[in-house]
Amino acid sequence: MTKGVTLDEAKRRRAEREAAEKPKPGPKPYANGHDKEALPFFDFATASAVRWRDQDLQPMEFTVAELLPHNTAWLIGGDSGSGKSILMQTLCTCVAADRPFLGRAVRHGRAIYVTGEDRDDILHARQLRIFKALDLSWDDVGDNLLVRSIADKEMWLFNERGPTPHGLALVDEITKLGGQTSVGVIDSASLTFDAEEIKRRPVADFMRYLNRTAVLIGGSIGLVAHTSRSSRGDARSMVSGSTAWVAQARAGLLLESVEDGEAKLSLIAPNYTRAVEPIGLAWNDDGVLLPKVEPEGVLASIQQRKHDEIAFKLVKERWDGAGDPIGRRDLPKELAKRGEMKVAEAKAAIERLISDGRIHTSRKPRGASGLRPTSHEKNQG
Repeated sequence: MTKGVTLDEAKRRRAEREAAEKPKPGPKPYANGHDKEALPFFDFATASAVRWRDQDLQPMEFTVAELLPHNTAWLIGGDSGSGKSILMQTLCTCVAADRPFLGRAVRHGRAIYVTGEDRDDILHARQLRIFKALDLSWDDVGDNLLVRSIADKEMWLFNERGPTPHGLALVDEITKLGGQTSVGVIDSASLTFDAEEIKRRPVADFMRYLNRTAVLIGGSIGLVAHTSRSSRGDARSMVSGSTAWVAQARAGLLLESVEDGEAKLSLIAPNYTRAVEPIGLAWNDDGVLLPKVEPEGVLASIQQRKHDEIAFKLVKERWDGAGDPIGRRDLPKELAKRGEMKVAEAKAAIERLISDGRIHTSRKPRGASGLRPTSHEKNQG
């Protein structure tokens, strides 16, 4: 002990030295890269809507037309074994090769598929099956397709404190590739989110982080998730955990298995696009999910005529009945409820009947409007 310094004084000085040497925490970073004292949070001084007056509105860009908006984060939910992983590897293959995905145009470019679930040999075998199903080869994708398995490591990207070193490294390594990455898929949420999936705040922070990352890399980020045990095919329960998963995603896809080796892909949360009909899928002999092949030629014509007659019969019954006629929106729902045809098939039948002049919209005397057989109007005239 230094001469003339008491024990208490020595302890105090040592505590001061240790406190001075200890790194001080900096301000909490925000999405704009500033701390909360450096920039007005809302900045209403520059919020006037007049700022848009002389700006040309840019059309919305999509990674996959009608389904996945660009520069955003999106989700795909589904039960275990429903085919989410192979469907997402197929998506990345289509983007890399500039081939339509499920019949929809893609934004051609680099595609990255990172999975914590499947080994490298599984991904290799799956890729060969995808190539065969799409009639593609290694030359078609070139260096645009990046597939990485992290199944033998922990891949936590985000926790309650924010992005982890692995999460920051993922973004850093993507940006080092140069150019723009059209799409990146992370498989899965349960292996990358190191917090409770039911807690709204960290879930929302993670999804906002992915949205910012999508803008940074100039593409879209997809996150594979498992459905809720109480999934009802709606946005609130399409993935397990907090509703913030879907609320902060700009699109939500739900993959559901259907009987006889078929499945359907539904756009549950179309935040930046119009609602689209569910896409029918079927497993081919090599275990790849592809758009369901509809009957062609003579068989298709016979099936369409059958649908037309079923729809026409219902229109006639409702018009001749004592109640209100059936409308264009209700007819497909009613036929689907009866199990006589799918909603999309009923809508197509209505369009054909109208185009052929067999039905049209009219109003009953002192009654409601709805679909009416054209022959009735001619007979009464």
